[in-house]
Amino acid sequence: QKINPFQPSVDFLKNERFRNVFGLSLLLASVYMLLAFSSFLITWQIDQDKVMGPWQELFFSETDIKVDNWLGKLGAVISHVFIHMGFGVASFIFVALSFLAGFRILFGISLFPLRKFFKRAFFMLLWLSVSIGFIFYDKYFFLGGTFGYQSSLWLNNTLGTIGTGFLLVFILFGF
Repeated sequence: QKINPFQPSVDFLKNERFRNVFGLSLLLASVYMLLAFSSFLITWQIDQDKVMGPWQELFFSETDIKVDNWLGKLGAVISHVFIHMGFGVASFIFVALSFLAGFRILFGISLFPLRKFFKRAFFMLLWLSVSIGFIFYDKYFFLGGTFGYQSSLWLNNTLGTIGTGFLLVFILFGF
């Protein structure tokens, strides 16, 4: 008789209590990210200097550092990582992904076909980030995030501004 060394882990993942806790955690994470990201769009200029420094100083400093993000220091850091350092406002897609996956796991009901939604969401995450970085590269560069900003800069240097615009439109229609 074969013994699967991973069977205890598989049984744990199939446990109904674990699934419920994990699904609820994803739902709560989606609400948390939605509030943190929304607050970032309003308070990013005020909190920018605080989250750019070392995070241990932000969280464990003897001086009380105040942030204006609605969800406090952790909300400011999470939104900074996802929006400023990541994919810009396209990071709101993570909110939808987390919500739909959590809803599916917790209630067993799929609001959308998850596999199809995840594929489209992944495309939109990348395409929106680069497109927004391309459109708002000079004044509101943070809207595309670091990924979108740097990708659009590279594309502009490689293909030129008009070529990058055509490529982005072609990719959208091609998809």
